[in-house]
Amino acid sequence: MGKKNNVLNHYLSDKTRFADLFNALQYSGRQVIRAEDLVEVSATTYEDLENRGDGVPARRERRGDLAMRCRIGGVYRLLLDENQENVVYNLPVRTLNYLAAGYQKQCERKWSEYLTKGKEATFAENACRFRKGDRLMPIHLLWLYHGERMWDGPRSLAEMLDLGEGTDKMNGVADILPQLVCVNELEGFDRFRTELKLLLQAVHLRADKQGLKRLINEEEGYRHMGEETLEAVSVMLNQPILWKKRKKYMTETEERKEYDMCTALKEWEAEIRNENEEQMKQMTVLLQEAEERADQAEERVSQAEERAGQAEERASQAEDRAEGYRAILLLHGIDPDENV
Repeated sequence: MGKKNNVLNHYLSDKTRFADLFNALQYSGRQVIRAEDLVEVSATTYEDLENRGDGVPARRERRGDLAMRCRIGGVYRLLLDENQENVVYNLPVRTLNYLAAGYQKQCERKWSEYLTKGKEATFAENACRFRKGDRLMPIHLLWLYHGERMWDGPRSLAEMLDLGEGTDKMNGVADILPQLVCVNELEGFDRFRTELKLLLQAVHLRADKQGLKRLINEEEGYRHMGEETLEAVSVMLNQPILWKKRKKYMTETEERKEYDMCTALKEWEAEIRNENEEQMKQMTVLLQEAEERADQAEERVSQAEERAGQAEERASQAEDRAEGYRAILLLHGIDPDENV
């Protein structure tokens, strides 16, 4: 699990934010889930595998991100949040696995509780290890994709199936539509009631620097941001400097510490400008040094060409003298090419 997933899991483990997440994305902003009604539960499930050969069944552990139980309309429900930084190309199948493991875990718990009471069960109930009148908690699984690239994976089981050329392709096949929320596609941020809105808006605009700058300058909430939100923003935007220098733009009230992202943004931009100016100065110095070395190299080349010309001229003069000596020898009847 990456650093971004870790910080997002911690941030959403706050029950007020967790309730805000599901109210905004599952109930269109209606305040159906109350933070005080949430009970954190284990998101770990186990999948039965083949026996290892020693009679002990092997099991694969599946760790979810966040799981909360709450009572809605007099009925308990299990809310699961899975945060994803990378595209999951088997998302519908993975959804099936998570749901099946979650419901199987409930079945096993109910059967175990039933056995401890010493009551009798019918043959059919013993065979399937589940009583006729038992009921399970509904599971709501939300996938929150916060990666930078656009989601290009399947959004339904139908997209993963080879259905041939028939007209009624899904006849007899139940489709699975995972509840997938891509932050870079998200709209309607006013549905959120907590600072989760500030975090998701910033992540939504991380590739649009000008849009992000306008958002931070115009949205009042960014002038009074809580410490955990600032930490999450700095990690999700890949800007650790915002967290490292947080004390420079912090104000402390009786209730909490607040951080002004507008001030942070201005200082951040100023620091970037200073860094760029320093880099430009260094590059200018390096360019001047390179030009000087190029001029020196050109001068050495010119000198080398001049020496080469002088050497060629001396060689030509030597050749002329050799021809003169040859002519003199021939006049005296001496063949210079004859071996002596």
